[in-house]
Amino acid sequence: MLSVARRAVSSRRIALPKTIAAPLLGWNTRDPFEAMEPTDAVLLDNWYPDFGGVSVRNGFRAYATGLLGPVETLATFESGRFNQFLAAAGQSIYDISSPGAAA
Repeated sequence: MLSVARRAVSSRRIALPKTIAAPLLGWNTRDPFEAMEPTDAVLLDNWYPDFGGVSVRNGFRAYATGLLGPVETLATFESGRFNQFLAAAGQSIYDISSPGAAA
């Protein structure tokens, strides 16, 4: 019985720390994952690449309100002297050219 208990303990997996390089080259949306450098980022959610590593983004400020769903696309529309800043959220496209309630 004692030898069975020793075998169970010795077969446990142990997590070891691993150092990962900071994504100094930034967010790579161009190359397939297998071809990326270790210093490329697949996702940079609330992080900014810096010379010595990465920095955390410091909070947020509300710009446009009243959008139904998370914003998936931001774009500008320019026609001559007419410019609009647009946001796609949910099933709609909103004019967010001015801060505040979206049109």
